[in-house]
Amino acid sequence: MITDTVIQAIPREECGKNAARRVRAAGRIPAAVYGVGLEAVPVSVNARELGVLLRTASGRHAIFTLAIEGHDSSPVKIHHIDVDPVTSRMIHMDLMRISLTEKTQVSSTLQFVGEPAGVKNDEGILEVHLHDIEIECLPRDIPAHIDVDVSGLGIGDRLTVGDIKVDTDAITILTDADHLVVAVIAPRMMAEEEEAEEAAVSEAAPAEEPAAE
Repeated sequence: MITDTVIQAIPREECGKNAARRVRAAGRIPAAVYGVGLEAVPVSVNARELGVLLRTASGRHAIFTLAIEGHDSSPVKIHHIDVDPVTSRMIHMDLMRISLTEKTQVSSTLQFVGEPAGVKNDEGILEVHLHDIEIECLPRDIPAHIDVDVSGLGIGDRLTVGDIKVDTDAITILTDADHLVVAVIAPRMMAEEEEAEEAAVSEAAPAEEPAAE
């Protein structure tokens, strides 16, 4: 989704782990900007500004303007974020320049609408298997999310990607049509699945060795 957000970026003169640590210590995130036939540019962006963008409805799917000091501004999207496995803080990111006149491929969040009949009337459980799908469209047509109506689902019913309908020809769904999105299952089935998983874990656990005499 295109936003009005503008984030300032500063070119990085130094690269490498030590230089990246100094950038992060200054409250900035090392990044690299690619795409649209231009050379990659190493930059740094303000971590707080980026955090504000990621907390918006568009989040990681947002298209925003990156204003690189000494360079032209251009629309970009987040291609990849590296996160520290211990602190969960962002340590590096790749940004992809995009053309507003060419189609692009992005992930779009699924928003489930309504309460399934099997949940409301028969105490079933809505089991979600997919939260995002890949789509292709012009940047201006990227939706904030795609609505999926689940209100008509009864016990045993399911929806696949092929059942998802978008109300415009401007968007093409790329995710495999057979991919399962949601299913409504009976409470007993859920209990049986949990018991089967617990049994599988127990069987996989190594047997305790007898204590030495």
